[in-house]
Amino acid sequence: MNVQTLLFNAMITLLLVFCNYYLFSVADHLEKIRKLPLNSREGPESLAFDCKGKGPYTGVSDGRVLKWGGHRNKVWKDFATTSPNWRKEICNGTDSYTMEPTCGRPLGLKFNNKTCQLYIADAYYGLMVVSPKGGKAKSLVTKAGGVPLRLTNSLDINQETGVVYFTDSSTRDYLQAIFNGDSTGRLIEYNTKTKKSRILLKGMAFANGVALSKSKRYLLVAETGTARILRYWLKGNKATKVELFSKLKGMPDNIKRNKRGEFWVAIVIDSGLLKKCVISNETRDGDHCYGLADTLESSAIKFNEKGKVLKELEDLGGAFQSITELNENVDGTLFLGSLSMPYVGIYEST
Repeated sequence: MNVQTLLFNAMITLLLVFCNYYLFSVADHLEKIRKLPLNSREGPESLAFDCKGKGPYTGVSDGRVLKWGGHRNKVWKDFATTSPNWRKEICNGTDSYTMEPTCGRPLGLKFNNKTCQLYIADAYYGLMVVSPKGGKAKSLVTKAGGVPLRLTNSLDINQETGVVYFTDSSTRDYLQAIFNGDSTGRLIEYNTKTKKSRILLKGMAFANGVALSKSKRYLLVAETGTARILRYWLKGNKATKVELFSKLKGMPDNIKRNKRGEFWVAIVIDSGLLKKCVISNETRDGDHCYGLADTLESSAIKFNEKGKVLKELEDLGGAFQSITELNENVDGTLFLGSLSMPYVGIYEST
């Protein structure tokens, strides 16, 4: 065997090793998912674990925040509500978009690990907080810079200072905002000590998920309308600067950081049906288009702090539709949120 043949065989071997590593170590599929059924409720948009590590907690489409009872007590319990108008006879189990302004729609959730309070981003009622015992949530922020919050979406907390970072996605209907080029989204900071808020970034095309870095030097924020992740610097010589962190193949939703400082980004890819419905019916209420959320293809990417892709998850079989969040527990288990599913998903990588 000559040298040329040996080199050729070596190159082929290396190529196969590389491809095998990429396909099976970086890419994976969301086909085998365990389910935590929500018992006639749906839309577990975001997930959180309390200061004792218990949970998950999730907000659902009828305006409630629920708490999972754990492996021994396998039921969801009512924990909190966000709307002052919430009544069981009109809100219980509803999944109607038109009822959300009345019943509330808790989206982003995050516990302050020192106070054990749960902070809630409610789409209609703004930034809120509820005691460790739950109950009625208290309103904290309903406007910023003199402009009312129209769709409070996601949040994260600096666990050392208690400062809350959250997004106000748009000043319009959110499906219209995503597909019609609205750029009124904002990234906002709330100081829990001074009780004041300030706008960090505005003019975003549907500001969505937000996550504070492990170093607390910057925030990542999802700009859904442009399919990209931005990095907003909080400290250092780049403070207040914005830069591109990653351009994506689909529309990003929530961003969650794990204990190692890596970021999970939930991504949905529209087949075109939802966009067509929204644009062709922009003068009507959007309730009839929300049924098409199940046509959104789900995927997810895990990034390191430099923006390198560490892992990709693809939902090739439609096992988990309209994914919104991946929350990695301390043991590495991924809890999955969704805009429309009647259960929380659990994915354990092998």
